[in-house]
Amino acid sequence: MILLIGVFVWFAWTVLRGRRPRFVFGSLMQGLAVLAGLHLLNPDAFIINHNLNRPAAERPFDAKYALTLGGDAVPALLTALPRLNQQDRCVVVHGLLKRWDKAEVDWRTWNWSRARARSLVRDRASALRASCPPPIAQERRHDH
Repeated sequence: MILLIGVFVWFAWTVLRGRRPRFVFGSLMQGLAVLAGLHLLNPDAFIINHNLNRPAAERPFDAKYALTLGGDAVPALLTALPRLNQQDRCVVVHGLLKRWDKAEVDWRTWNWSRARARSLVRDRASALRASCPPPIAQERRHDH
């Protein structure tokens, strides 16, 4: 949205005022600035950290939504695990293991964020499994 507003303003400032040749370069620079800003902000990690810093009484952490975010959210989720209550922690642990502890994906869909997420989850997979056993294992323990 910021990019669109900037391009419309730049269009009005250049093209509508007779400075047409400047429009393309200015629009390109705005696009690169927005791209750099998003890269620095890291929206997925920002969402996780923002949601964790809200008071739980105001709005509790939504673990299921957090798992729908991309690979850039995984480092923030792993860092946040000790701060989560047991139920949310188990939801996050099972979701991370289910989504990221898989065999390598096709090279055509590879990107650095997903590769890093898979690597982080695989490196901590045994600790994650130990911290929150699968629900079936918990039920079996209660039966005996």
